Amino acid sequence: MRGRLLCLMLALLPVGAVAEEGESPLGISFVETKDLHLYYFDSLRYLEPHTIRTFTNSLEWQRRMLGWVPSEPTTVLLKDLSDFGNAAAMSAPRNLLIFDIAPLSRAFETFRPASGCTRS
Repeated sequence: MRGRLLCLMLALLPVGAVAEEGESPLGISFVETKDLHLYYFDSLRYLEPHTIRTFTNSLEWQRRMLGWVPSEPTTVLLKDLSDFGNAAAMSAPRNLLIFDIAPLSRAFETFRPASGCTRS
């Protein structure tokens, strides 16, 4: 079910991109820079400056340290449709990063998350 919803959202992203600010039928806003196409639901607007800054800093580091220059802008989708955090990266046919903005659910976990170095 979640996969179908994601496919539908990705298919309709251009519809949200064509509409003017505040008129997106899906409630999706976007920002385009030279290296980044950022799409996000309006409720996640507060993350826009941090996301752009973090992406730009990371890309600059990769260019400086690894000599890597992307062939096209990377598309980033921020969404919050569930109660658990997740992320996905795809490189074909386009550079795409998808982030689920939510804390990781630890309700049924049997292991301790790697949230820091602790000693028993």
